[in-house]
Amino acid sequence: PCQSKQICYDPEVKIHALRQAKTSPDGKLLIFNAVGQLYQMQLPKGKPKRITNDTHFEFEPSFSPDGKEIVYVSWADDKMGSIIRLNLASGAKTVLTAEKGIYRTPSFSPDGKMIVYRKESGNDHQGYHMSKILVFILCLLQEERPH
Repeated sequence: PCQSKQICYDPEVKIHALRQAKTSPDGKLLIFNAVGQLYQMQLPKGKPKRITNDTHFEFEPSFSPDGKEIVYVSWADDKMGSIIRLNLASGAKTVLTAEKGIYRTPSFSPDGKMIVYRKESGNDHQGYHMSKILVFILCLLQEERPH
């Protein structure tokens, strides 16, 4: 019998393509998507590391104006998507959307008090009929913001 061992997962994946790269407001940190997950890297020559240990896909990150938080889209085929706010120092996460859906491009307002995002009804690949794209603004309460 064959004695070879199949490797199904290697935590030291070599990343060759970056997507959705965003630089922090102070220019010291890069956040990007690779192989469906978000990574951060200190600039100019830091080593990339995962931001979370979630198993859901993570896309479309955006920094808060002060660079202390990001918002991003989380996706799981069986649960659909959410918008997540992540404190980069503490790792504390807050799910900002109560209704599951197809969310896109969350972004902080210049003062950091609101998040604007798009919500799609779907497409042929995701099993929904594309009808229209809606744009939403989510107000963040000051007392909700971690310090």
